Amino acid sequence: MAHFSPNDFKFYGLTTAGERGQIVIPKEVRRAMKIGPGDKFFIFAHDDEIIAMVKPEKFNSLIKEMTGVLKKFKKAKKTK
Repeated sequence: MAHFSPNDFKFYGLTTAGERGQIVIPKEVRRAMKIGPGDKFFIFAHDDEIIAMVKPEKFNSLIKEMTGVLKKFKKAKKTK
């Protein structure tokens, strides 16, 4: 299972929504994430802000990782 760290996050720049609401994913991101035409994504949001795009084949591993993170937070909260 993968683990999140601050080094896992990258800033790739700024993009703009077009007139039809479409957003262009920068070429560097498409290359790094192996995104091709027709790829599908789950989009997750919190408080009306987009926070994640996840390929369906990566969804289960993301849920497992986030469950582990939440368990650690709960455990740390109980020990305080």
